[in-house]
Amino acid sequence: MRPSLRVFALLLALLGPLSILAAAQDVVECPDDSLTTYLVSLLDVLYSSSLSIYEQLVVSVSETDGGYDLLLSLYNSTATSTLLPPSDAAFAAAGITGFDGWAEADILDLFALHVFKGTQDDTVPAYPLDGIGTTYLSIAAQMNSTTRSDADQVVVLVANGTGVSVVQASSNVSSWSTQVDVSNAGLGNIAILPLDGLLSAPPNITTALSDLGLTSFAAELADGLDALEQLTPDGFTIFAPVDAAWTNETVGAVKANSSLLTNLYTTSYTLYSPAWYDSGAFPSLALDSGAAASVTYNGTGHYVTLGSVTAAIVRADVPLENGVMHIVDRVLFDTAASTDDTATSGTVDKCHFHVFRDSPKIADETTSLAQILPFDIAHTF
Repeated sequence: MRPSLRVFALLLALLGPLSILAAAQDVVECPDDSLTTYLVSLLDVLYSSSLSIYEQLVVSVSETDGGYDLLLSLYNSTATSTLLPPSDAAFAAAGITGFDGWAEADILDLFALHVFKGTQDDTVPAYPLDGIGTTYLSIAAQMNSTTRSDADQVVVLVANGTGVSVVQASSNVSSWSTQVDVSNAGLGNIAILPLDGLLSAPPNITTALSDLGLTSFAAELADGLDALEQLTPDGFTIFAPVDAAWTNETVGAVKANSSLLTNLYTTSYTLYSPAWYDSGAFPSLALDSGAAASVTYNGTGHYVTLGSVTAAIVRADVPLENGVMHIVDRVLFDTAASTDDTATSGTVDKCHFHVFRDSPKIADETTSLAQILPFDIAHTF
């Protein structure tokens, strides 16, 4: 706790006389007078925008050592960050009316997950592409892990026609109004985009596969799931085939050589879709099998290619606790190839050299996503 810093959230600036009579006097004490002014302005905007419970969250954050440091870094930053305050109704629906009695770590994690670096304009591309906003929530802190990692959790943002949705593993949270006007509040490096729901921390892979109905892949991974849920220093990306992709052939190939599954993930890199759609391709992603996959984007969609096999990415950027999952329509190995000596039909040298080819297409373009997806989602490619 920081006993020297106490911010009472009922602010008087911009309030009319009748409201002033009902409000308590402000007491703001910060070691830095400029930070005091900044916080007063921020809380005033939140209060006047009827975001009173989120306002209480900011107050609670300011009273913790880590929270004070985070607020100070936001104040000192030359770049803009966007706050994603849930509405009072969203907090109430989650049974949250205040933060008395909450652990400091939980208060800080909740706040940090609802702030991303950047703005809506520079982060969210045109539909149906995803934007990736990096939050201030440390993945290592969220997972209580001692693994060395500088990675922060992300929010996946997509334009929804009337605003922005934050796409979570199995649900979406939408902006419920336009951005709050802060032009006259002295908050030049803050944008505020209210949401109609609370964001939840991304799930581990076991929960995500279950929630999204990817039961066949979960069964194939089986005892290996625990290892894939661990935080690694350099990231984690997994390509999860839909249930329809697990034919007798592919299941039999895995039974004969379980190392084939390492063609479907890497424990050394977290790859989000902007890394391939901005340039049209991410030409070489080193997988745990030792092979390299290429990921491409063109006017027909997103694709991942490994050797002679190309799969369509039917949903990109499913956030996981320790990385990201992309859902694909094929298993990334050739069941006709020999599996005696290698985990894939092709290998690469230590430099992971890969020759870029024209963007591939789905083998059967008459197949719709609705035929292969086992779940209903509001956002697909």
